[in-house]
Amino acid sequence: VLRELSLPGGGYMSAQDADSEGSEGRYYIFTPEEITGLLGEKDGAAFSECFGITEKGNFEGASIPNLLKSDGDPDRFAPFLGKLREFRKLRARLNTDDKLLTFWNSLMIAAMCALYRVSRNESYLHSALNAQRFIENELIKDGILYASYRSGKLGAPGFLDDHAGYALALIALYDAAFEVKFLEKAKAIAEKTIDEFFDEENGGFFLPGKSAESLPVRTKETYDGALPSGNSLMTYLLTRLAVLSPTERINRTLDRQLSFMKQEAAGFPFGCAAFLAALSDLEEPPVKVEAVGPYEALCELPFTVPLGGNMIFSTPSADGEPEFRVCRGHSCLAPVSRLTREMLL
Repeated sequence: VLRELSLPGGGYMSAQDADSEGSEGRYYIFTPEEITGLLGEKDGAAFSECFGITEKGNFEGASIPNLLKSDGDPDRFAPFLGKLREFRKLRARLNTDDKLLTFWNSLMIAAMCALYRVSRNESYLHSALNAQRFIENELIKDGILYASYRSGKLGAPGFLDDHAGYALALIALYDAAFEVKFLEKAKAIAEKTIDEFFDEENGGFFLPGKSAESLPVRTKETYDGALPSGNSLMTYLLTRLAVLSPTERINRTLDRQLSFMKQEAAGFPFGCAAFLAALSDLEEPPVKVEAVGPYEALCELPFTVPLGGNMIFSTPSADGEPEFRVCRGHSCLAPVSRLTREMLL
């Protein structure tokens, strides 16, 4: 995604063709002969063994490189990857769908944040931040979030999944970067989504907003398929906000949303997997910070500590020095006088 689908100004293009040279997947597959021709007999054989490239193949007589059955160290082959990519570029160039979809970009932002939190690789967070800035600068006009963008032109006003997805992308950035502005933006999007999409009479969120008055019927999507439904995402968003920055309206809407979605899930739980996953966040937040000392000590940190349900203040210690203790589940780290962002990831 970073190499092939990222736009220079931020954001992610939608897709590349699967077909090339008249065959599905031809661009991505290799034979052992191609590998040894590029890397030599010894290195080529070792590469093919590590990445599952065989004479029989795993896709229409050739092989998609993979590590599913590998016991080797793929990192030792990193110097060869550039040569293989250059060779692959000699094949027919894949057509790329270069439109930017708000919902898909939001999911990708959240994925990049998750990658950053487990890898500490700053390039993932940098990519997520660039994509968020692109959405904010190009896909939000006069307070309206739009569903798509291409060559300077906006698509239709966003649907429920666009709003819910973008708000959750902002929550993911808050979890990764610890900047309060992302939490505040997510909360503002959530409030607007409640105004525009929530069914006050029957519960649940409509797919189109109130402004879509030309539609004869306003439907509600609850099925989680290849993509999570907007209603499942809104449940997850509301559960996070109820922990991080609760208000009476958010808590009330969450209660009604849970009641609505539980009825949907009762009849077909497999179709509501994203909703059921969201319920885990009704438990204690995954990370708490116990701060012994004045709040001002937190303000001096070079990053923002998660607030709301993730923060507990205690009586200052005898010497007046601040102490911090990071807790996960039912266990806590030893108290420290200096809190680092890495401790919270």
